[in-house]
Amino acid sequence: MGIRSTFVKIVFCLWSMAGHAQHQDVFPNQSGATLLDSLVQNYKPSTVLDYDNARDTLYAKIYLEGDSVEGVYTGHRLFLSPNADPSTQLFRGGTANGINTEHTYPQSKGAGAGPARSDMHHLYPTRSAANSARSNYP
Repeated sequence: MGIRSTFVKIVFCLWSMAGHAQHQDVFPNQSGATLLDSLVQNYKPSTVLDYDNARDTLYAKIYLEGDSVEGVYTGHRLFLSPNADPSTQLFRGGTANGINTEHTYPQSKGAGAGPARSDMHHLYPTRSAANSARSNYP
């Protein structure tokens, strides 16, 4: 089979799969404030973790691979004991080789309080030294 026929088959497969993808409107007959109200009523979480619980969940449930947590920028890995407080153990008293929590949207720019501080959509484990060096730069 030649490269051209393989390419044509791949394109055809992708094209036919795309035809089966469906778009579904959540609230098709709503707009503006009515749509916003419906979205909030149906999708806003009823509880938000506080910052300490969000970090512990981040380390012990989301980023725990085997028995370790790895920082996103450097690949720095630390063992996490199943019996320890995740944030305390990984932080290592604030040493440069500890793991801290990175806010991809800086706390100093508005994510420092309330639900924004513990929003796990933008929290990541990082080596403390890398997190400090990043500061609040974009």
